[in-house]
Amino acid sequence: MDAPMDATSLETIELFESRVHRLEYTLYGEATPEHQTAEDATIAEKLEDLERRFASLVTHVPDPAQSAGLVSQMERMKALEVTQLAQAADIAELRIRSEEVIRRWYETNALTPSDFIAEMEHRVSRVERLVRRAELEEDSL
Repeated sequence: MDAPMDATSLETIELFESRVHRLEYTLYGEATPEHQTAEDATIAEKLEDLERRFASLVTHVPDPAQSAGLVSQMERMKALEVTQLAQAADIAELRIRSEEVIRRWYETNALTPSDFIAEMEHRVSRVERLVRRAELEEDSL
C-alpha cells in the first residue's frame, strides 16, 4: 500500500508543479531555470520550493475589490477611449491645417520678399553691365 501512496503523492506534486509553472508562465512569460525544481531534490525540498513559488505568485494576484472596481469602470474607460480617439483625429487635422498655414506664411512672407530681392538684384546687375559698357565706350572714344 506504500507504493500506490508514494506514486499518488509524486503525481500530486508533479501536477502542482505543473500548475505553478503554468501560472508563472502566464505572469512572467518563459520560466527561468532557477524556478525549476531539481530532479534529485527530496520531496520535502520540492514541496518547500513549490510553496515558496506559489506564495510569490499569490502576491501578484490583485485584490478582488480592486478587480471589481476596474470592471465597474469599464464603461467610463470606453468613453475615455472614444474621447481620446476623437482628440487624436482633431490633433491630426490641426497638424495638417497648421502645416498649411505655415506653408502659406512662408510662401507669402519669406519667399515673396526673396523673389523680390532676387528680381531687384537681377535688374541691378543688368544696369551695372549697361553702365560698365557705357563707361568702356566713353573711355575708348
